Amino acid sequence: WAEGDSAGRLLESFAGRRGLIVAGAGAGDPASVLDAARRLGWPVLADPRSGCRLPAPPVVAAADALLRIPEVAAWRPEVVVRLGSPWASKVLSRWLATLGPQVPQVLVDPFGRWADPERAASHVVAADPGAFMGSLAEHLGWAHGDSPWLAQWRAAEAAAQRALSGELDAGAELELSEPGVARAVLAGAPDGANLVVSSSMPVRDLEWYGAPREGVRVLSNRGANGIDGVLSTALGVALAGRRPTVAILGDLAFLYDAGSLLWASGRDVSLTALVVDNDGGGIFSFLPQASALEADRFERYWGTPHGTDLAAVAAAYGAAAEPVGDRAALDALAAGAARPGVRVAIVRSRRSSNVEAHDRLHAAVASAVLQAQAPAPDGRVRQEAVRVARGRREGPGA
Repeated sequence: WAEGDSAGRLLESFAGRRGLIVAGAGAGDPASVLDAARRLGWPVLADPRSGCRLPAPPVVAAADALLRIPEVAAWRPEVVVRLGSPWASKVLSRWLATLGPQVPQVLVDPFGRWADPERAASHVVAADPGAFMGSLAEHLGWAHGDSPWLAQWRAAEAAAQRALSGELDAGAELELSEPGVARAVLAGAPDGANLVVSSSMPVRDLEWYGAPREGVRVLSNRGANGIDGVLSTALGVALAGRRPTVAILGDLAFLYDAGSLLWASGRDVSLTALVVDNDGGGIFSFLPQASALEADRFERYWGTPHGTDLAAVAAAYGAAAEPVGDRAALDALAAGAARPGVRVAIVRSRRSSNVEAHDRLHAAVASAVLQAQAPAPDGRVRQEAVRVARGRREGPGA
């Protein structure tokens, strides 16, 4: 770790203690990251864009839901290493900021950028994150194994995934929810596929609820571009990689870039564009103005309903469009992503019920985790979980 010698020695000194790895997009070689995590005895909070959200013992996927539970948020690492870009989760970024200066946070970035909106990092290392973690693993030389600290996180992750599976994976949904769409598409995409997720809610739903899996590369535009050019990005990814590609995007992102479908006509590309149609900007229904403003005023300035037939728009540009109304159709769509051509599929959602779905999932995770930690009568645990979900609702952030 030539450029990060002092930071590397710092992390090595914490091996087997309460350390934490946070992996975002650009985290480097997943094998190096997970090998170092095993040797250190640390959990890896893995964003799906990092490539590290694999079914491996150190991996924690449900960090956003877990850190909404006060009992979990009270856990304090002694050191944190941050690889790649920040998560979209405001819950995670705020939690990292609350650790304070007494907890060293080492941020590893190839260009030495301080990619840390909360300015919580104490060390910034200009190095390839995967190479840095590989060097750390070589210096360690032996594994600390399943430390009590890691076991604590693994138990919480297992409880969270059971709760999410119970709510989203068993086909019990009365209607397809937006979190359920993100989780199901990630799980059902064929091996070797690309999954492109739009800014706004799709990237958050995948980050918060997507289960670990191998064989799918997750990509997302993050930054000043917002929801512009998402469909063009997905088409470019599909064409450049010659791999089946699925894109999840909201209705406004689709409408802003629907003209790119005309360009795609006649090209050798396999793209399934799954559009979540909630007739407007669903992310704003999570923010305070949703309850503070009169309904008409909120709709005009924040909800921005488009009132457009999205299937007709797709057809006008020469793309086949189909509705997706249940889990079986969604699974078939994801599994068939390798079919040649461009398809547009539309899932209808309601913004109000989408907020309720998120609250229900967070309550289910809290209930499962609290029950696993301290068994108690179901009614009392569930009541506490609902309080947690409602009392700690966080706006999605930027």
